[in-house]
Amino acid sequence: MQLVDVRNAINTLLTSRGRHLESTLAQVATDHPTRGTERLLVDELKRHLPHGSGQSLRKVKGNYLTPGRTRGSLDYVCAHGDDLVGFEFKVVRLPRKKPGALFDIGQLGADAARLRNSKSLTARYLVAFVYGPLVADASSPRSLYRAFHNHMFVDHQTALARGEINAKFRHHREFRSLGWHKVCESSARTPAHACVVKSGAIGAVAIRL
Repeated sequence: MQLVDVRNAINTLLTSRGRHLESTLAQVATDHPTRGTERLLVDELKRHLPHGSGQSLRKVKGNYLTPGRTRGSLDYVCAHGDDLVGFEFKVVRLPRKKPGALFDIGQLGADAARLRNSKSLTARYLVAFVYGPLVADASSPRSLYRAFHNHMFVDHQTALARGEINAKFRHHREFRSLGWHKVCESSARTPAHACVVKSGAIGAVAIRL
């Protein structure tokens, strides 16, 4: 499954259901979206992806990255041609309202690590559904990507300054792999391994790992 296939699925979803999803987010404590809101977005996207399901890490030959942990799963795994494709999803408000600089990047870093360490997969995608003032204000997909990336950069730098990220932090290598240790300049293009879809005040950033 190529990045363009994922982009097309997200674009179909947001084109057909964007206004409904925006109003749903507005109705359920927009500053603090519930797990149910994330599940709604994920379930809607699954309708536009090949048939699949959540899978335990054991079934995709994944590693349990937390010492002593013997349970864990990926959000969605599906077959597409010769590919076995894994997805992890997250809802991200731009800017963040939840306390803690690691609230978003910590979860996304863990998601990326689970995907990279699942050896049965041949394609891996980290998908962040984004909403909030910075999404509404973004004038283009490229500016939305920059807002998302720099949100992660600021949180990464804040966590570093507070001593919350060091060599012992389980997912610190993922932050560098995703480029979040560096600012995204205004002249920068969206990287080839990522795509962005925007519809009004809601959007999505998909990253191929």
